[in-house]
Amino acid sequence: MKRIFFLALLICSVFGVYAQNNKSIVPMIAQTNDYISLIEQKYKQQVVHLEYDVILSDKEIYRQLFAGVQYGIIVFGDENVQNMNLDILKVVDDSWKIVASDKQDKGIVMVYFTPETTDFYKFNIKVGLKDNSHFSYYGFLLFR
Repeated sequence: MKRIFFLALLICSVFGVYAQNNKSIVPMIAQTNDYISLIEQKYKQQVVHLEYDVILSDKEIYRQLFAGVQYGIIVFGDENVQNMNLDILKVVDDSWKIVASDKQDKGIVMVYFTPETTDFYKFNIKVGLKDNSHFSYYGFLLFR
């Protein structure tokens, strides 16, 4: 229930509060401040990685995660994003295997994930852009 409420709140924030034009990342940064306040103050969790970038379709992020620690991952895009997917992968038998994922027909995805082993993980982000959009900004927020 906590995850559903949290995700609903984030979706409302993404689509209702900050109108984004495709020439500035400033509204995305302001939006992230709201997420960080919610994560740190209401849920008493710690942000451990934050990233912004331009995305055309796919992006990969690598990060070491620790066994037994529950992580939350939020990836959100600007108004140019039609849909978004997040896959979390780990090397198993010499190839990358998906260990968690979320796929949405919206500009935001969220995954809670607790690794069984301390290891490097790959986060694959894929976006579908709206018609007439050539690129989008995204934000990546990792917390525990």
